[in-house]
Amino acid sequence: MLRARFVKNELGFGVFKALAMNQKLTLGVRQSVYFGREGFSPFRSRVRIKNRCVATGRSKSYIRQFKLSRIKLREFASKGLLYGVSKSSW
Repeated sequence: MLRARFVKNELGFGVFKALAMNQKLTLGVRQSVYFGREGFSPFRSRVRIKNRCVATGRSKSYIRQFKLSRIKLREFASKGLLYGVSKSSW
């Protein structure tokens, strides 16, 4: 849900940010752009996007390389469903 909102607002926020950071514009113009940002959605930030497991939707213990939670990663590795990964035992 947050990812969809971010994608929707990404282009507009990119234009806004480019105007606010442009050093060739006068300070007054940059400040008016910066302080006029209240119209943007609070979901525009990449920081607010939470990584989730693609199999279960779990947000905790997310392993970025596989886009899975640790529970599903262990389960899939045990079944041999992940290429190049095997469960280790000693």
